[in-house]
Amino acid sequence: MARKGYIFISRKHSVPGIMSTVFGGLSLCTFVLCIYSSYLRAGAGAERLATAAFFAAVFMVIGFILGIFATQEDNRFALFKVLGMLLNTLALLALSAILYAGAYVG
Repeated sequence: MARKGYIFISRKHSVPGIMSTVFGGLSLCTFVLCIYSSYLRAGAGAERLATAAFFAAVFMVIGFILGIFATQEDNRFALFKVLGMLLNTLALLALSAILYAGAYVG
């Protein structure tokens, strides 16, 4: 016989996981915009682009650290933990593409 009723749980979203997602999304968008802006200028990057990419790299590292802390929390939903780590990994790949293009292309 099936149980009737609801089971209430006290699981919440992880605050470091949410912050990791925000930092990952911010850094990924910044890297993509830096790549696109440099493409529009025919590869001539400005100091503003380099400064934005540097701060995006800092946000990416902070997002990774927060994502690692979020994965160690128990009794929390895993959505923002996984999404934050995924976005920070994509930002790392974008940074790697920028560094590869600067060193070997052209």
